[in-house]
Amino acid sequence: MAGIPIKLVGRAGLRFEIGPIQLDHHVYFTDAACIPETADSYNIIMGNDLLSRLPTWTIDYHRRAFHFTGHAGNLPCSAPPLSQSTATPITVRVAETTVLQPQTETFVTCITDSTPASSIVLSSQSDNLLDKNIMISPAVLVPGKVQLLATNPSCVAEVLYKGQKIATASPLLENDDHTLAVSPRWF
Repeated sequence: MAGIPIKLVGRAGLRFEIGPIQLDHHVYFTDAACIPETADSYNIIMGNDLLSRLPTWTIDYHRRAFHFTGHAGNLPCSAPPLSQSTATPITVRVAETTVLQPQTETFVTCITDSTPASSIVLSSQSDNLLDKNIMISPAVLVPGKVQLLATNPSCVAEVLYKGQKIATASPLLENDDHTLAVSPRWF
């Protein structure tokens, strides 16, 4: 896990049912806990080997939902719901029409609907991009003109139009100990 050696004691084949999709996949067992024992600790860790077999997907942490091409499911979570923030989401839009060539990553110049006083963090990308398999990389943005990295893994060019909403963001806050925090409404 994350480059840390873990002693495995066995494996078993399991059938995963994720929405309407069934996948047979091997899971591995360790001889001790290798994850935190906190209210929001993991029950299971799904690796890229399993996740790559699903259609394009996203996680909406605020609604505790897992979305993929036309389907949504609830995420089991033992942590209590996060408190609601009064922060209004900040819409991120394309500043100029941009063609995303097939199988490339492209920096897209963007603007925000409002000018935040401090840095913001992307909290979600628009569903219409997911339908086209376009992915926007996570980012922390400073106020003003912004460039986001968009990935088009498909075999056809896609167009992002001037003014098109591609993401929402929320304020990035600083804690008393100078660490960064995000409004709990969005995460």
